[in-house]
Amino acid sequence: MTVPKAAEIMGVSPKFLRAALMQEKFPFGVAVKMDQNEFYINEKRFWLYMEGADLQRKENTYERVNQNPNQ
Repeated sequence: MTVPKAAEIMGVSPKFLRAALMQEKFPFGVAVKMDQNEFYINEKRFWLYMEGADLQRKENTYERVNQNPNQ
């Protein structure tokens, strides 16, 4: 998936998304510093992120960790 297409779906500018990918802020893509920076977005991971799958996993992990076995 291209950066402009992903940015459009997210409602952000391509410049914002590129900067965030360079700072490793999203789990669905990477940026590689070269003469001209290169970007890769994994489409499957992008859609899972947009559906909130990463948040659901965090909530499930939180619930498991915080279960009181004495209840």
